[in-house]
Amino acid sequence: MTGTSPHIFFGFSVVLLIAELAMAYLLHKKYQLAVVSSFFYYLFFINIFAFYGLWNLHLLTLLTGQTSSTLDPIVVLVIKYFAVPFMILGNYFFIKFFRLLSGKSLSPGFIIFFFGFEFLIFTGTGLSILLTSDTLPVQTLGQTLETLFILNDGFCIALALSQVFILRPQDPDQRRLARKMTFYYLILTPLYLTLMALEVNQKASLVNLIVFPLFDLVPLLWLFLAMRAHGPSLFSPAIKSGLDALVASCKITPREKQIIRLICEGKSNKEISEQLYISLQTVKDHNHNIFSKTHVKSRTQLITLINQ
Repeated sequence: MTGTSPHIFFGFSVVLLIAELAMAYLLHKKYQLAVVSSFFYYLFFINIFAFYGLWNLHLLTLLTGQTSSTLDPIVVLVIKYFAVPFMILGNYFFIKFFRLLSGKSLSPGFIIFFFGFEFLIFTGTGLSILLTSDTLPVQTLGQTLETLFILNDGFCIALALSQVFILRPQDPDQRRLARKMTFYYLILTPLYLTLMALEVNQKASLVNLIVFPLFDLVPLLWLFLAMRAHGPSLFSPAIKSGLDALVASCKITPREKQIIRLICEGKSNKEISEQLYISLQTVKDHNHNIFSKTHVKSRTQLITLINQ
């Protein structure tokens, strides 16, 4: 690695992170759906964890001119341990996302169990490190904490992905998205955990700066495209089934179905015309045809009809 490589890796990773979080935030604000919001909060907390546990170390090396291996081991250990709450929250929202993606919500009992279990594990580890800090090398304590991070991440990822196989979403579009994301994480997780295990290696550590933001970028793009194609009806069985029934019974055309879906999202005629790249008058003509076919007089009556 040249002297400028760490700066380039660090800067590029920050740009990737900002772009990723911005896209997730826009989805979160636009749709206000629990499943979409869960993915945003997962990205938010897991990247804070990465900043404290990974980027903070590189920021210190850039400011001090040292390498990660020459930094004070106690400082490195403290930085990593204070990242624990963000990792726990990130893993919680990752599990919640896949649970919602599978058509179910997390039970209060599971939430209590999850946070209780994580609290006991990491509090116990912290106390053990504190009690043995005088007798064991700091490097050994750091490796112990790093191993716990890897095992905990692997357990939480496996728990999240198992939801798709256990619950099997009923809606075909939702099931397709869930399976794509599941197989993606199944394939990429071993690489991700391996790079975490090699964090002590300087080259692998720098590669991690890029891999960490990229790890969730493809699923985020899939979620973005799915929401753009289907809207909230993807995660609202009542809207989707009602719309499908309406299409079958009232001979609704594909274009009219698109417009009805956008009406259910609360889009105005102008917003519909801009999104579908058609004139405002064409939207009004489609609205007239839709109202005639469904025997309703307003958008409110149309939405009520779909939700029945």
